[in-house]
Amino acid sequence: MKFDRLLIIGFLVQSLSPAFADSPAPEDCSLLEEDQERLACYDAAFGRDSTDEAAASRFDTATEAPTKAEADTTPENSAAAEFGAEQVEQRIDHLEARLVGDFTGWTGNTKFRLDNGQVWEQTKNYIPNYEPREPISQPRVTISRGLMGSYNLRVEGVKRIVQVKRIK
Repeated sequence: MKFDRLLIIGFLVQSLSPAFADSPAPEDCSLLEEDQERLACYDAAFGRDSTDEAAASRFDTATEAPTKAEADTTPENSAAAEFGAEQVEQRIDHLEARLVGDFTGWTGNTKFRLDNGQVWEQTKNYIPNYEPREPISQPRVTISRGLMGSYNLRVEGVKRIVQVKRIK
């Protein structure tokens, strides 16, 4: 019984292997510079007929010139173009900036003013106070996402982090 199954599987593999022997590898297709050549290569790699007119017509619309309404960039139309864009999530992992002035540590309710105009405030008062041995002039800071919607601020050259919230 097992021998019969192995024989059938072997026959299928042998009969299908010539069909895939002439197909390029998808990795090779990604190296092609021209869009049409790359598309034809992918079609061949995945066994799709590149002469399929219905499929080709779907991709031709992307190369057409924009219509007059699309090309018009008056303020009214640009506002209309942005309508609904607030639902598109544009999430970044972290923010890098410099502190304005000297960094002298945190004390439980410290405000951090950044060179990009943002102001962040320490949120967890139970974190022990921190004071560097000497003030650090305009250090680079990284603010990253923490757990449960929190944010953590790390000062360049300081091994500790502090939880913050944006107030401006």
